[in-house]
Amino acid sequence: MSCTSVIRIGGKMGRTRLQGIEIAGVRIAVEIPSALRDRADLGAGAHFECSPVDPDLRVGVRIAQGALPDCDPVVYASGGSTFEVGELQGEWWIAIHGRSRYERVARFDAEFREGEVWIAPALAREGLHPLAHPLDELVLLHRIARQGGLVVHGSAVLREGRALVFVGQDPIPAEVPDGGAWRRWQGRRLEGDRVVMRLSEDHACVRVHSVPWQSGGGLASSASARIDAIHAIETSPAIFASRVVGDGAVTQLLSHVLAPVHDPQSASALLETASRVAALVPLLRLGLPAERRVVPFTWGQRHAALAFAPPFVS
Repeated sequence: MSCTSVIRIGGKMGRTRLQGIEIAGVRIAVEIPSALRDRADLGAGAHFECSPVDPDLRVGVRIAQGALPDCDPVVYASGGSTFEVGELQGEWWIAIHGRSRYERVARFDAEFREGEVWIAPALAREGLHPLAHPLDELVLLHRIARQGGLVVHGSAVLREGRALVFVGQDPIPAEVPDGGAWRRWQGRRLEGDRVVMRLSEDHACVRVHSVPWQSGGGLASSASARIDAIHAIETSPAIFASRVVGDGAVTQLLSHVLAPVHDPQSASALLETASRVAALVPLLRLGLPAERRVVPFTWGQRHAALAFAPPFVS
């Protein structure tokens, strides 16, 4: 969904479309200038569009060549692009480089509630969305940390509003045995390697949310469900399952969290959130042989219930 408004940019009046995007409960309103209105493509993120009213983050857009100030940035790589992230006088600056330097430059306040993106004219003519990946994911990492959530390297299976989350090495392979109990149990698999876990509004449970930039391909729409259990998969010469509690569960969970390491402020928030999640959701370590990522079993047998059901949830 979107709406149209009139804003003043650089002293001139211009008509812009306000686009709403909601990912894992974070609502972003992006001002799409008229020059981008019919061409900007958010890719899989288009399935996460929403009303732009009452956003958690509002992003202005300028079609102009930007540059990064002297802020001692940290450099990362993402696919065919590199990007730099740095902090200067309480503001976060991000520069994304692809075929050329400074294809996009963004600036956000300390809490990632207000921001602005400069997109190079050549990229605007090609229809690049101002928040195209990796900028959308980087912004979400900051907002999720500040709103009591975790972006986790893992996947999930959803059924009837409930979910099992799997973290670790290839937790849910693309191929599973035909006719196996796995297929009969699952209602919907969140493909890819990233999901978001967030406390519910009343902090009584934890929910898993899909994201649009999962490596296995974009989802048709956003998805969310209450988490019954978290299963940490690891390679083992023998099959085993053991409950992890207390600090061990927190440490296990944090080892799979994607964190903005350039932002020390997020560290304490992530630790607090991981502690709350571990207190609400049982975490189970599962050892599986490397050559058999999915255990062949018949539904109802003891090892099936132990490995792929939430055995510690009443």
